[in-house]
Amino acid sequence: LITSYNANDCDPELKESVQTLLGHFVSSKDANVRYLALEGLSRVARLDGSSSVQKHIPIVMESLKDSDNSVRKRALDLLFVMADESNCKQIIDELLINLTLAESEMKEDFVVKI
Repeated sequence: LITSYNANDCDPELKESVQTLLGHFVSSKDANVRYLALEGLSRVARLDGSSSVQKHIPIVMESLKDSDNSVRKRALDLLFVMADESNCKQIIDELLINLTLAESEMKEDFVVKI
């Protein structure tokens, strides 16, 4: 519900709990759970600003190496939403590294986001 309504009206502790849980779910063994967690973090970032999910950048970057293509695409989309002046160099450097390792079907997605 937090991602469906105005996040600014929600209890800050509840928002923090949701972000923490979603961050943990990104590390799940189940690809569907990882995908949904990345999608949830992306929605939170769009509603509440990218700074609200910045602490999850390392795990999202790791998701770029996931064996599931849909998880990799969702991680790429989330990093794009999370990017700001304070972290853009870090994110671009990681995207460039992953671009060289990416399968041909993902290369275009990386180039568009860079």
